[in-house]
Amino acid sequence: MELNNKPMHRIISYNNTLYDENTGAVTAFSRAVHYGDGVFETIRARGERAFRLDDHLERLCTGLKVLRIPLPRLPELKAEVSEVLRANGLPESRVKIIAFRSGPPGPTPAATREPCTLITVDTIDHDALNCNAAGITAGIAAIRRNTTSPLCGIKSLNYLDNICARMHAADNGHLEALFLNQHGFVAEGATSNVFMVQDNALRTPPPGSGALPGITRRVLFEIAKALCLPCDECDISPEELKAADEIFLTNAGSGVMPLTRLDKETISNGKPGPVTLRCQAAYNEILTWETEPAP
Repeated sequence: MELNNKPMHRIISYNNTLYDENTGAVTAFSRAVHYGDGVFETIRARGERAFRLDDHLERLCTGLKVLRIPLPRLPELKAEVSEVLRANGLPESRVKIIAFRSGPPGPTPAATREPCTLITVDTIDHDALNCNAAGITAGIAAIRRNTTSPLCGIKSLNYLDNICARMHAADNGHLEALFLNQHGFVAEGATSNVFMVQDNALRTPPPGSGALPGITRRVLFEIAKALCLPCDECDISPEELKAADEIFLTNAGSGVMPLTRLDKETISNGKPGPVTLRCQAAYNEILTWETEPAP
């Protein structure tokens, strides 16, 4: 892989070539810019090792299939991730992979042979990470998840529902917003999956409710099995959620985040619960172990 121009800031990878972040590699007529015609994945990494990269690429390809965008060559894309991580040289980072349809703007896309791929790497904000780990608050969004939409369940570049919900949540002093679906059941957070704890058992909305099949969510199923915690996928009403013993949210960027308040309701005693803390510790251990530098 060649490096175009001398790197001055962060280094990105666009279509298997490294650029300085300010080079402007992506054209102004990109379909990602004009339509959000693509998907993305956000991944934690330590050094050159991205956590659960294969799982993220599998979900990336699922989203591309829904949008009828040709799939990337995965061995090359994995090598590209390693290359851009190596070029940035950060001890810990967040990697973002964006894959979008090539071709000119227009409401009906022309056939394309392969997607454009953009990979960025950014530093970890440890202060924000620690704050999230200690507990966050959320509000229920007025916007509903539409389970009939083909975009429901994939990480589309069209993120406007999520952005609007997060802005409204911030207006009310919350970090996160939780979506209900059109049937009134809990679907997911704007940037997270939702777990509730009741009688030492986990419950989480199923993908059919509008929940994204999160990679961290998948890890939590592994953790629940290892800790002998029952874990069920089932519909959850907002009233059931607010009455839970504990609630936590999960995503790739922050791992396990205790939810201490939902709207005006304090969850339990307003502090991270014991089951949440066990799951959080187990997740952090898995993340650390799987991203240890190769000997």
